[in-house]
Amino acid sequence: MDDPVDEIQSVIDNIFVNHDKSLLEREVRRYYTPNIEFKHFLATIPSGSRSREKTIQIFKFYRNYNEENEKMFLDVTQNLRLLLYPWRITKIRMVVILDFKQNEEGQYVICRQEDFFEPEEIVKAFIPYFVPTVVKTVKRIAAYFSILVGSVIGT
Repeated sequence: MDDPVDEIQSVIDNIFVNHDKSLLEREVRRYYTPNIEFKHFLATIPSGSRSREKTIQIFKFYRNYNEENEKMFLDVTQNLRLLLYPWRITKIRMVVILDFKQNEEGQYVICRQEDFFEPEEIVKAFIPYFVPTVVKTVKRIAAYFSILVGSVIGT
């Protein structure tokens, strides 16, 4: 990109909103490095050879709008101000899944919304600073335990 501020919206639209999968592939190959690191709460692809190709496959699976199933996936950051801490705004990151259906006029309307949060995102809103670090640590310990058990069972 020559000017990311001006161009990013069309890049995002071409990758996540368009219906042409070949355009998605072309745009990712054009604007993403071959060793892209992809991090999402549902999937992670470490930086490495062929990570861009793997990312393309993830994008095809996580299409922002899945026309066949009439779903849209959004990554949203919400500014939350709780009554408990009215002076503080906490940014909460979540994935929102919207389900659509057509009404009598043929227009798409949202018929269902699901919000998904990482546990530390919610905890940091209510008990800032210390507890989110504890939650992340517990999740890391759980991951190491799972790896250990998986390596024992796998042999």
